[in-house]
Amino acid sequence: MAPVQKDIPLILKSYNVCSDELPYIEIFRSKSNSYECSIGYIDNNGNNKRKDYIQIGHFFISNIRVEADEKEYVAEFDDILDEYYYHFHYFIKVVFGSKDNYGKNHSPYRINYTFNSTDSVYYNSDGTLKENSNCTFRKFFSFLAPLINETIDSGHDPSSLNFDYFALKFKDLNKKYGIIENDPYEINIDSVLNCIYDMKVDIIKRNEDLSFDTRDVEVTFEIQEGKLYNKYVESLISKILNATVDKFISQDNKSYYAVKLYKLPEYVRYDDNALKHYLIRKLNIGFILNYNQELAEEGFKYSIKIENIKDIELNSKILALLNFIIDLKVSFYVDGINRVGRDDKEWKEYTILFPIEYDFTPSPFLKDLINSTLSISIEKNEEKLCYYYQYTTESEYIGGLAIRRDYGSISLRKKYFHKLMNKIIPLLTTNEGIKKLLGD
Repeated sequence: MAPVQKDIPLILKSYNVCSDELPYIEIFRSKSNSYECSIGYIDNNGNNKRKDYIQIGHFFISNIRVEADEKEYVAEFDDILDEYYYHFHYFIKVVFGSKDNYGKNHSPYRINYTFNSTDSVYYNSDGTLKENSNCTFRKFFSFLAPLINETIDSGHDPSSLNFDYFALKFKDLNKKYGIIENDPYEINIDSVLNCIYDMKVDIIKRNEDLSFDTRDVEVTFEIQEGKLYNKYVESLISKILNATVDKFISQDNKSYYAVKLYKLPEYVRYDDNALKHYLIRKLNIGFILNYNQELAEEGFKYSIKIENIKDIELNSKILALLNFIIDLKVSFYVDGINRVGRDDKEWKEYTILFPIEYDFTPSPFLKDLINSTLSISIEKNEEKLCYYYQYTTESEYIGGLAIRRDYGSISLRKKYFHKLMNKIIPLLTTNEGIKKLLGD
């Protein structure tokens, strides 16, 4: 049997109300045996009801839809008991603005959102009530509604709110997530840069004409599963790239930052690789120089307005330097030997290389920076056309079968890349740092 939530694990707010009418919510079975919900106001004597939107501060409840699962009997060990339960699903639609103008063309308010919640009701075999979680409306009126209204009262327009945040708060009630749990409210610059690293680029031709004006460029950044969409990240991407950013949910229910790009250098519209280099440079510079952890945490709740951002003026030499780092390749494998009748042996192989392109030669300072940051020792390898380092750990005995396999090449490359960019980009903001990196 599913556990019943008996108590709401936080202090709910209560209010003294002086009014001739109070809101009511009435749930009943219709003639078709489905559940329906009536909302409105009732007088203090409980005699007269009128159907209407229910106003709660800055918003209205416009509709509540109720669905119930089929009756399910309780199983205990291998026995099916006569006790049974229903799950009731509530869909509470809220509207911001004037209820009289809602939906009309001239209305400035078209903001609506549907919150959902489930209650479980358990019955004894004789049909009498045994247990009832019945906390959806207590949570809504005493926790969620005050949370939304207090956020708006603090100066945030309803149009700026991230309703996914409030919907999750409605479900978890300010739950404190454990160390091993996936905390949906956790964010840091490394997680954002990982999201950027995994970008998907789509250059769309509207027709067969190859001209500059007939191509749209769209980029998506997948949000880690279980994490919330963040409006600060949205605003910072938009500001850095002069782009339009929206939330996109795919058919397999994955969430993305969907970016439509404008005012791009013409050459990047025709080459996925050139476009990715351009975006990685712009976004890493923008986030490393401007990211604010406090604003990022607020960005789960509402939009953050960003006025000015720091940037770096790029010339051909700096572009070549950054492309040298962006083209970093990392291979991380486990290999071994099979020994009949004896324990197999395994070892780890690390390969790190920077291709020689763009007519770029790293300065002694940059080589030392790379080596000290990654604890390696790259050297130029003319035959392999790259700056190269490889090392192998000592072999170890294992109980199973030794087999060559990738041991995390992509994640290690991300780690190394972010380490280097976090060291290099701040140096590019000063003339002294630029001279050291370029060897001028």
